[in-house]
Amino acid sequence: MNDLLKDSTGERHIRGLSQYAWVQTGEGRWTLTSRSGSYLVIEQLPDSLSYGVHSYNKIPLLEAGKQASPFMRPQQIARGQDLEGAVRAADKYASEVFDRSSILKMAPWRNKPASQRQLEYLRKFQKKNGERLELDELTMGQAGDWITKIIHGAKGRLSNLQTRKNKFQKELNAREQLQRLKRREQVQVGPLGSTGDSLPAVEADSTPASASKPSKTFTEYFKERQHQHRP
Repeated sequence: MNDLLKDSTGERHIRGLSQYAWVQTGEGRWTLTSRSGSYLVIEQLPDSLSYGVHSYNKIPLLEAGKQASPFMRPQQIARGQDLEGAVRAADKYASEVFDRSSILKMAPWRNKPASQRQLEYLRKFQKKNGERLELDELTMGQAGDWITKIIHGAKGRLSNLQTRKNKFQKELNAREQLQRLKRREQVQVGPLGSTGDSLPAVEADSTPASASKPSKTFTEYFKERQHQHRP
């Protein structure tokens, strides 16, 4: 989980296109969260090279108790033929709706030490899921990105990674088992055990290969020895 949370390769590209702190929360999916709890999602559309932009607005506190979800139904606010076009549309919407200081990737607060509230959330997560997170020297911006990944998709991504890992391990175990079976099939001639006799040592045969007789198999030799010891 540490590697998944610390991996920022998915953010580098989109943050090169945007001034805001987008976080990759899945394959072809990025999330931008605001201080209010509302958030935007850019996601590649199924069976398409285009991208959709959806807004998830948090329900006001006074009405939240009446709803099954704390968010209103998602609304598609834009569609881009490529990621760059989707980012432009999403950023324009975010600048009009969200508190800009809370979403800027270069906001000064992001370099401050992680808050106690953030650390408490991450500690609860690691205790509940049996994960050990490296929380030392974590900044407020990094902690915010980690929490976004956890809430909006890291568990699903981790599950997919674990599934692929289990599949790989299963295939590896099958290959190792096949190799062990092949080694067992290579019968090594040794003591017969109950009779005390052992197989004769094989002497070098100077007879030309073309004139040599075919050697006995282990099974033929074993049957012959059993016949000799019968009363």
